[in-house]
Amino acid sequence: AEDEAGARWGRGAEASDKKQRHKTIEQKRRDKTKELVQQLQALVGLGENDLNVSMNDVLDKVFHVLSKTIADNDKGGEAGKNARDTLPCGGCGVCEACSK
Repeated sequence: AEDEAGARWGRGAEASDKKQRHKTIEQKRRDKTKELVQQLQALVGLGENDLNVSMNDVLDKVFHVLSKTIADNDKGGEAGKNARDTLPCGGCGVCEACSK
């Protein structure tokens, strides 16, 4: 009955358009998230095309790499400074920012 009332007052098409816009926006968001996770996956060396790697696996590896980099940098080690230089926008050549 609610659908009939909405259609009667011309709201059915509006609701349908809103639903479609929401689906499109959500798909773009998911695509962007997938792209960024793939970039992180390549950055930490997990194999860009490995379909068995979950988003959580990628984020876990990134966390550990960054933690080690920060710890090495805090110790004053050159390894930490060099690793930090390869992060996005530091000339890594993998991330979207560096490929522009």
